Amino acid sequence: MELAHWSHACKGAAGVDLVFLAPYFVEAGHSVEHTEALLAGIPAWKELPAVQVAGLTALWTLVRLHRAEHGDEVRRPEEMRLARVGRTWLAHLLTRL
Repeated sequence: MELAHWSHACKGAAGVDLVFLAPYFVEAGHSVEHTEALLAGIPAWKELPAVQVAGLTALWTLVRLHRAEHGDEVRRPEEMRLARVGRTWLAHLLTRL
């Protein structure tokens, strides 16, 4: 099912927003297991293949890493922290493949 994907101004699978939201749960202090449990009850999350979730999470993490190295100097520490969170979440996702 495709829905308007307003957060990225394009159409995409309904679960894509959840992929990009998940690292923020980990950042907020939820364990990776609890984050996955929170998402498991959402139908759009269940529809996404695990390999696509991992791939999009890797992309999300690489964007943060790029911003940490080349972006606005004021935001670099935050972007590096988010890149570390992304790596943690991605490592968990890769155990599912």
